[in-house]
Parts: sequence; C-alpha cells; structure tokens
Amino acid sequence: MSPAKIVARIRLCGGMIPMLYVICHLSNLSLGLWSLRLMDLWRPVIMGPWQSRVGQSLLYGALASHVVLGLVALSNRRGAASMAPSDVVQLALGLLIPPLLASHLLASRGAALLIRTVWQYVNELLKEAAADKDLVADTEAQLARAKPKA
Repeated sequence: MSPAKIVARIRLCGGMIPMLYVICHLSNLSLGLWSLRLMDLWRPVIMGPWQSRVGQSLLYGALASHVVLGLVALSNRRGAASMAPSDVVQLALGLLIPPLLASHLLASRGAALLIRTVWQYVNELLKEAAADKDLVADTEAQLARAKPKA
C-alpha cells in the first residue's frame, strides 16, 4: 500500500472515530426527549466506553490525526482558486469546529474535572435555565415527573 493511501486511511479513521462519538453523544441526548432520568441512567452505558482512558486516548488521538492530516492536505493545495465551492464550505465549517468544541468541552467536561463532581445533564439544564424562566418551569416539571414514586 502506498504512503498516500495509508495517510488517507488514517485521515478517514481519524474522522470516523469522532463521528461515532458524536452519534453516541447525540443518541444519549435524544433520550432526554423522554425523560431526564432516562438520559442520566443510560449515560454510563452509552458514553462509558468513551470516558475510559482507552476511549479518551482513541478519541483524542483520532481528533489530532484528523486535524493534522487535514491541515497538511490543505497546505498541499496549489491555491484557493482551485477549490470548489463545496470545498470552501467544508473548510470553513472544519475551521469553526475546534473553537466551538473547545468551549463546549471546557464548560462541561473541564468544569466536572476541576470541581471533581459527578456530571449530570440536570445540572447543565439548570445552569441554562438560570437565564431562561420558561426552561426553568419545563425542567422542574420534568424533574417532578421523573422522581420515583414512594
């Protein structure tokens, strides 16, 4: 196999692994449409493998390789004039992802690591609710329905 094909495969895997993570993450979030309790109960099952050292190493390694190889591919282009409009859109969206992802990670995972607390979706929703009174009422209603009956 040629070096170019090896690099292409690494870049492809470097994109597929984060995509699999996003599918797991959004699948877990979609459970919140039924109940917050269900979402929190299934989080360790769906997201547990990604929160292990192996899962995080795999995810961060894949992200790093995908970013580095994407930038290398971009630098090997002859010029912006040779880019199709779809390539320009792909590039723009690809460059927007790191800052958006960094703020999301710092607000959720980083905060949980700093204060050494068990992360729950309810806590995140309540933080958002501080700014939105309608969300407060909806969250309180869902929490009341989610409490187990004694």
